Formats: sequence, C-alpha cells, structure tokens
Amino acid sequence: MISNGVLLADQPETFWKNCKKNDIDIMVTKYPINLDFDGILKIAKNNGVRLSFFRDTDKVTKSMNIIPLDINGTQNIKDSFRLCFNANNECITLSYGRLYTCSRCATVQYFNKYFDKNIELSEMDSIDIYKANNIDEILSFLCKPIPFCRYCDLRKTEFRKPWHISNREISEWTV
Repeated sequence: MISNGVLLADQPETFWKNCKKNDIDIMVTKYPINLDFDGILKIAKNNGVRLSFFRDTDKVTKSMNIIPLDINGTQNIKDSFRLCFNANNECITLSYGRLYTCSRCATVQYFNKYFDKNIELSEMDSIDIYKANNIDEILSFLCKPIPFCRYCDLRKTEFRKPWHISNREISEWTV
C-alpha cells in the first residue's frame, strides 16, 4: 500500500490489527504538508505494523513527475503502457475488491467529478480479485496495457517538477 499518510493517524485499532494479521507493509510518501509523520510511524510501530517512507528517505519529497491526461483518450495504449514508469510497478492499487495497474484509473472518478469530465473507466481497466480464478490470472492482467492507458500522454511527462499544493485548475492535470 502506498499512502500519503493523511488518514493513517485516524485509523481505528481494527485497521492496525488487520494490517498486522495480514502482514501488510505500509509505505508512505512524504509531501511538504502539515502532517505528523513521526507520530504515524510511532502508531504503526506500537501496533507491530511495518511502515516505511517511499524511496527509503526520511526527507520530505519536494518534487513530482507529472503525466498529463489526454481527456480525449487519443494516446496509443501500448506506447503509454510501455513508457509508463508506474505500470505494473509502484502504483498497483486495490480499491473495493478491484486491482488496478495504476492509481490514476482507480481514482479518476474524483477528477471527473471535480472538473465535470467523463474519462471512461471500464471493467477491463481492473480485475475483480474475488472473481479471478488464480494468481496467474491476476499477474497476467497486471502486465498488460488497459483501455485507460489511452488517457495518459507519457511523451509529455514533466519530471521532477517542484511539488506544491494544487490550485485546482484542470491545466495542472491535462495537456
């Protein structure tokens, strides 16, 4: 699980017990926001849960890579997947029993709602972990492009952009 840690301090005891019981590692990305990272680490340790910081650093992350969305979905799916440094890597996301190859497609509903857009998400963009026949089916799904890849314009990625709190403008997220 990769998290920015915002909700971790408020999790009930059952959350921490389940993390320990299921041998869950939590990895937190540090951003320059007012958050008690040391306090979250202490809570995890007190509950016997492994928590580390993304990129093995105790320093606050001050830059990010921006992959702009092509809201018209005109990108080549295979090229986008091939060029994506997140594909089948650090951004595999589990949400409501569905496994996604990246966090963008798992959270696009928030973008759509805020900016009144309709970036499509289909059943083929994720796999239902409860309906999968076996681990091989899941792994096979994760190593292939998904229809959502057509919305990511990897050729216009901006690397190591200084991180800042969003201005909530669509131009921050699109080409």
